[in-house]
Amino acid sequence: MEKNAADYIEAIDLLQQVLKREPAELRSLFNLGLVYRQTSMLDEALAVWKRFLETNPPQGWADEARKQIREIEEIRNRKHALDRVVKDPAQFAAGY
Repeated sequence: MEKNAADYIEAIDLLQQVLKREPAELRSLFNLGLVYRQTSMLDEALAVWKRFLETNPPQGWADEARKQIREIEEIRNRKHALDRVVKDPAQFAAGY
């Protein structure tokens, strides 16, 4: 089933409601990180994954959170590099 923007907005809202009542609820933090990542809200996803790790989750979950953090940081690094190319193509070309 294909998700639309309204589904993701609703999921974020529901997960945030749970986390207001229970700030360290593991499943909600984990799923919020996934939803933010899926919707390209990378800064928010990164913050949630770091918050998730602060709860000392079980090892398998912690491993997945660390993997998510690494992947998001790689995406951000590639985006920053691309932004530099777009901002100043001549400087980029000078490096070759």
